[in-house]
Amino acid sequence: MARRDPAWGDPFAALAARVMDEPLSRCGATRVLSVDGRSGSGKSYFANLLATAFGGAPVVHMDDLTPGWDGLETSVEVLLQNVLLPLSVATPVRYRTWDWHQGRWSDEPVELGVPEVLLVEGCGACARAVEHFATMSFWVEAPDEERYRRAVLRDGDAYRLHWDRWAAQEEAHYAREGTRERCTHVVDGLRDWSRESSDWP
Repeated sequence: MARRDPAWGDPFAALAARVMDEPLSRCGATRVLSVDGRSGSGKSYFANLLATAFGGAPVVHMDDLTPGWDGLETSVEVLLQNVLLPLSVATPVRYRTWDWHQGRWSDEPVELGVPEVLLVEGCGACARAVEHFATMSFWVEAPDEERYRRAVLRDGDAYRLHWDRWAAQEEAHYAREGTRERCTHVVDGLRDWSRESSDWP
């Protein structure tokens, strides 16, 4: 259940209250908030703060739905077929994640059920095909140099080798989808949102 009292000035609590006051969900009984942006922009960090504001709402990571370094577009379809479409008819969700070390789908599914609030974060999370299901959408951005530094720090040399390969997919996807322009909020990925007390955004 969302934390509804924003009295201490937490902008995320105020946002959570606003989302829960929406009369209807756009994905069955689940309110979906999607967080998109290029690699290293701060999507996971931001999505986790949002999830905390909703009392620990589950987060689906697009990385877990992406079958390898050439799978950005495929991950959007996996999200739709295995998570959003079932939730739209209140069907409990069980989905498998991609094992990047083994190069195959994992054997054990994630049991998601039918949550009241769901965060979806990662490249492709705000694609046009997803837009219909999301109550709010967030584009997180940061300078290219900082994104690269974060990505390599997080994933090491394994990502350094694939940076250009993945970046080309991002560029093609976002140019076609016009993601930044369609999102309901644009977020500064350099801002330390965990320490902010100003009004949202």
